[in-house]
Amino acid sequence: MKKRLTLGFVVILLLVISLPASAQVSEIALVNPGFENEYVTVPGGYAASGWTTHYKEGTVPPLSSVGGGSNPTRRPEFKPIDAKQYPERVAEGDRAQVAFAFYGIMDAAFSQQVAVEKGKVLRFSVQAHGWSTNTDDPNQHTGDVWLSLGIGAEGQTDPWAHGIEWTRYDWTPATYRTYESRAVTAESSTVTLFILVTNKWATKHNDLYLDDARAWYETGGDCQECPPCPECPECQPCPPTGTFDWEMMRALIDEALRIRPPVMWPRP
Repeated sequence: MKKRLTLGFVVILLLVISLPASAQVSEIALVNPGFENEYVTVPGGYAASGWTTHYKEGTVPPLSSVGGGSNPTRRPEFKPIDAKQYPERVAEGDRAQVAFAFYGIMDAAFSQQVAVEKGKVLRFSVQAHGWSTNTDDPNQHTGDVWLSLGIGAEGQTDPWAHGIEWTRYDWTPATYRTYESRAVTAESSTVTLFILVTNKWATKHNDLYLDDARAWYETGGDCQECPPCPECPECQPCPPTGTFDWEMMRALIDEALRIRPPVMWPRP
């Protein structure tokens, strides 16, 4: 029995150490993260309060260089979508935000400025899904609506300004999925969160639905500003990296087997 317990301990130890550790997080408050509440009038329609809309008109589409259409961009339209009427279009709560281009290609963005602690590392995420089709069938989706998340670490307010840390454009499926920004160190006490939206082709419907945004600090972000953390006492403890230490694992297994030899289970 003791031999079996020892072997079980080694197996559990392997599983625990091999699992990557997640950094702890601390939430950052956003204004209207669920795209609920009042919608305000903006060029092209209505935007959720707390969020600013942007767009380019008459410019080269962002994805034209990777096989997309070359028609000049047009002003998108913005509106809320109601869960009572279209429950599949809302991830949480009663409403979601929509940006769309009817028979056109959009280069649009949403942004929100956030007060943060300068020098801390942060990320943000949003849930999104798309609908692009030349028919009116809500179940058809060509997958040609794309999204990118960015953070203006210096508080930039223009989504096309220099220095914003962007993710690559990613396509949106027909159901909600969570998209996450890169980890960025705040260079100011105010940063700007950006959601960039475009589509590849000027099909009849090109809709992007947004819901449930959130932002957070990643514990230990200040350590990135220092030399190796043990030499930097003023830093917070570094977060676990999730890397696997094979040498330590080998030593632990050797020690366990030295104390109790492995059980040799019979072949079936």
